[in-house]
Amino acid sequence: MVSTRLRAPRSKWSEAEQVTLDLLRKQADTVVATLESLMAAEVASDNARPRLVAELAAELRLSRQAVAKYVATLPTDETPVKDRP
Repeated sequence: MVSTRLRAPRSKWSEAEQVTLDLLRKQADTVVATLESLMAAEVASDNARPRLVAELAAELRLSRQAVAKYVATLPTDETPVKDRP
């Protein structure tokens, strides 16, 4: 699941940060699970459409990439306060 990627090496999060991370985890997991389910169903279909499989795979890749990009922006304990967004 995508949520395991959202565990940055930080000991404490503010309440607002924790709410944001929880919402992001849930949304990311839902999107990825939906896309994976749709792709699996299409691949298993007798009339699988290669273009649809490719489009679903691309959306899945973009979704995972968006999460990774966001996670990379999260401040850690080592991030100087002045550099935090």
